[in-house]
Amino acid sequence: MDKHKTFNLFIFLSTLARTLIDCFIPVILYNKGLNIKGILFFLLLNYSISFLVNVPLGYIGKKITFKWAMIASSFFMGISYYFLLALELNVFNIFVFTFTHVVNSNIYWVSRHYYALEVLPKREMASEVGNIVIFSTLAVIPISYIGALLMNRLELTHVVIIIMSLYVISVLPLFRINEEKKKTNQKLLDIAFDIPRRSILFMILAQFRMISRYLFPLFLFLHVERNYEFIGIFNIVVGIASTIFVYFFAKKMDQKKKDYLFLSGILGCIVYILKLNIHYIFLVLAIGFIEGITDKMYEVAFNRNLYALGTHYDGINYSILMEGFQNISRVVIIMFFAFIIVDLKLIFYFSAFMLVLTGFVGFDDGEGGY
Repeated sequence: MDKHKTFNLFIFLSTLARTLIDCFIPVILYNKGLNIKGILFFLLLNYSISFLVNVPLGYIGKKITFKWAMIASSFFMGISYYFLLALELNVFNIFVFTFTHVVNSNIYWVSRHYYALEVLPKREMASEVGNIVIFSTLAVIPISYIGALLMNRLELTHVVIIIMSLYVISVLPLFRINEEKKKTNQKLLDIAFDIPRRSILFMILAQFRMISRYLFPLFLFLHVERNYEFIGIFNIVVGIASTIFVYFFAKKMDQKKKDYLFLSGILGCIVYILKLNIHYIFLVLAIGFIEGITDKMYEVAFNRNLYALGTHYDGINYSILMEGFQNISRVVIIMFFAFIIVDLKLIFYFSAFMLVLTGFVGFDDGEGGY
């Protein structure tokens, strides 16, 4: 098995493990008593801790290799889900859940970015990024529905054991990929000052989309259908459309040498407006199918540009830096939402506008880019 297939197997299995519970977190917190503002403050805590631990965890991963760092962090994953699902909602339990979840998530995403930079080719990158998106989506198609069934029918300890075991198994294929010990003089601050300002602005504005995607299951639960299974069904519909579309779109993106960010931003904005104002179940699912196309067009372009820019820098430091940029941006955005907007619908409308704005800003992926 070549390294691309090995990496895609890791993507598929790790997404299976992480999506079982993660896509329901806002809904679980709401059902345990947090209101919208409380959930926003949870996210503020989450991303603040992520920003603070990003560099230390990144260098721990570099020291012991990211493979072993991810396996070790499965312990934190188990603790986080236990505190989320089994215990009552109070300040201490929320903090422990958030901290342990952040440790696992931060190590996972820095590791995933780093391995992508090690594996992806310098040319025809969109096609390989498309494969990453496809394998992520293939995992999401069944697992969010299965996660709902597991939470409803199995004991908590069994659910946690299943998730931790699957996560550890997902890391094993990475032992077939060497982590190159490159000696470089590129420091974090050197990379930060060298990255094109337009790309940094794009990364900041793009976090509105990430936050709204995280919160959308809660919107479905409150305004369309109050059960976990429907969220799973919606993800299935989105996933099927995404898989079909990305397979063809990523190849076309490489052929045309365009990133389509402006087009996908406008289409994404239109879909956001539709899904906020149509609450009939079958129409919501139809909109979900359309969203699977528009959102993945944006995601492929986003990740292709992110990794193309990363090829100009030290992979580890670049991965740590990008996670840091994203986390601090989310902290500022969540503070804006928590203290000024709060209303869930307005958050999505604002995020829809930012999709269009990111398309205007665009992304500079450096010399030799699109």
